[in-house]
Amino acid sequence: MRKKWWLNGLIMLGSIILTLGFLEGLIRWKEKILPPQSYQQPLSIYEIANEVSLQKRVKNLDISAKTFNIYYFGESTMWGEPYQNTIPIMVEKMLGKKVNGKDLKWINLGEPGIDYTETERRIKMVVDQKNIYFPSLVLIYSGHNEFLYYQDDIGFSMAANDKNILGWLVSRSRLLYKVAQVFKLYKLQIDDRAFFDVPVVNKDKYKEILSNYENKIQSTISYLRNNEVPVVISTVAGNYADFEPNRSVFTGDESKKAEFKNDFDLGLVAEKNGKLSEAAENYQKALKIDGNFAEVNFRLGKIYQKLGQNQNAGEYIMKAVDNDMMPMRAVSLQNDFIRGINEDNNTGVIDTVNYLKQNSSDGLLGNNFFADAQHPNLEGYRLISELFAQKIVAMYPEGTKFTDLSKIEAENIFNANDGLYNLDISRADWMIRLASWRYDPTQRLAVAEDYLNKAYAIHQNDYYWYLCQMTLSYLKKDTKKAQEYFKMAEKISTGKTYAYVREYWVNQVITRALNSK
Repeated sequence: MRKKWWLNGLIMLGSIILTLGFLEGLIRWKEKILPPQSYQQPLSIYEIANEVSLQKRVKNLDISAKTFNIYYFGESTMWGEPYQNTIPIMVEKMLGKKVNGKDLKWINLGEPGIDYTETERRIKMVVDQKNIYFPSLVLIYSGHNEFLYYQDDIGFSMAANDKNILGWLVSRSRLLYKVAQVFKLYKLQIDDRAFFDVPVVNKDKYKEILSNYENKIQSTISYLRNNEVPVVISTVAGNYADFEPNRSVFTGDESKKAEFKNDFDLGLVAEKNGKLSEAAENYQKALKIDGNFAEVNFRLGKIYQKLGQNQNAGEYIMKAVDNDMMPMRAVSLQNDFIRGINEDNNTGVIDTVNYLKQNSSDGLLGNNFFADAQHPNLEGYRLISELFAQKIVAMYPEGTKFTDLSKIEAENIFNANDGLYNLDISRADWMIRLASWRYDPTQRLAVAEDYLNKAYAIHQNDYYWYLCQMTLSYLKKDTKKAQEYFKMAEKISTGKTYAYVREYWVNQVITRALNSK
């Protein structure tokens, strides 16, 4: 009897497992998507693959001690987002493919999403083996991503929710995901932001991150000097005037919090009614209660910009950047440290931030030079490249000549029709994701819609355009419109459409919108 009981139990368990497996397979077959990639390549394998790829590039480019070889290091801006290899290509044009009397060769090791720790590793990979890579000059533009690690699952990560067992199971099983949707069991990591927000890291951690960045920069400069490899490092510029802070954290007297919010609201109403001086007065009252609140500093800076008081505008706008408690732009402390690096014959420092300000009609950095929060537009890239090229000429005056690259020439290189479409659709996607970081996403969604309209004027039958519209509609809680866009995308590419909606962040946006009904 005992054996029969256990046998029946095993048969029943096996039947349940087979049934669940069949349902899981059926759902996956119907959706025509593969299971999520659970395997993650070990870091050591990644680094080896990275080096093998680099050595192939060195060989293909015929890099040697007889050529002048520039290695570019940094994040998405150095990579060239939303174009590609933007700075290296422009610098090459400006230098006429010759430096120090030698043929100019370059390799771009910038990559989106990395921080300075990875940048430093890549630099050492090249310099430690000078006899293979022959680095003549290292160029560094890195600093926006130091807080990116702490912003996982809020726009750009495709990682699953492994913070709890339910999230782990739901993110890997389509069957469990559907059950969780029905019973609303799915734990949301994306929430509606609040005006009084919370920081992604506490004050001590914030200081530690910036201190580590400075230490690593200084370590890199010393390392390159010891290895006699010349370097040019740049300050890191961002869109300060036309990109709102992500999170504003109240640090004033809690008993005056209501008074603070009232002053802000009065300022907002006055601003909307065109009463700029009155708005400025109310924002100033709020800042007397809490001078570090990023949102108020930003809005006051914008008021001064409208009043033509650009110096005051710049000060308050920069204070908003420095007090943004979800940083995604390099802050003043980082750039001040870079400016303080001692120059010598083999170490050059360029101040991109001030150079862009000098070329701005009002001395402010915004949409005039940037496509979003930190990625330059084509004119921004042209000016950054110009500053790098001019510094190289100053360091190697013999056999090096600077040739101006005009705006029209830059546009002819990068702004082909396909290039413009990719620019518009990628910036739309980027701004849609960034919209979920704000308590008021209105402005960012409006920018995204503008980019989508520009993209549609170029190309009208792209599944990804419809998916961007779908996500934007879900963020607006317009589920009916979102589902219409989903069906349009599905008609064009079923597999890619289902793969997109399974991306973790998109998944969260959809779930939040459905749960708010």
